[in-house]
Amino acid sequence: MAYLNESSDRSAQMPFRHVGRTLRRESGMNRRDHRARALHDDQAACEASGPLVIGFDPAWMGGDRHAMAWRRGRRVIKVESRINLDTMQSAGWLKQVIDADKPARVFVDVGGVGAGVYDRMREWGAPYGLIVVPVNFGSAPFEPAPLDERGRPSGGPLNRRAEMWMRTGEM
Repeated sequence: MAYLNESSDRSAQMPFRHVGRTLRRESGMNRRDHRARALHDDQAACEASGPLVIGFDPAWMGGDRHAMAWRRGRRVIKVESRINLDTMQSAGWLKQVIDADKPARVFVDVGGVGAGVYDRMREWGAPYGLIVVPVNFGSAPFEPAPLDERGRPSGGPLNRRAEMWMRTGEM
């Protein structure tokens, strides 16, 4: 288990998973407020630049949320979510956003129901099929894992999602 303080006195240590909860409780903010504040603080240091790019993570019926994020460069401009949309309603929402905002690219997570949304966008043809790009966040990373002294894979990101997250620190 990872601890915030690696001293030998275990009573002075706090597991990392408790840090966020403790900070939220002490600040009086709930989880959503805390995340929004962290996003705002991170964005204060970077300017919106470059073409509009949208990331879309479709869900399915039930309590799972469809999430869409608009960004320019490294700055997230806005995030919206919806619940209780089926695959065709989800594709319809994405089509409306593309028509209204004219993004340069839209990245759709195709690891689940997003494959149906992606297929529908391609079926509609230009401009939708030209700007929508499939991304499978659960797939293997593009870069091979580094090799240990015996030539076996050792370390590196577990999947495409982790690889993309790791690369954000390199920008």
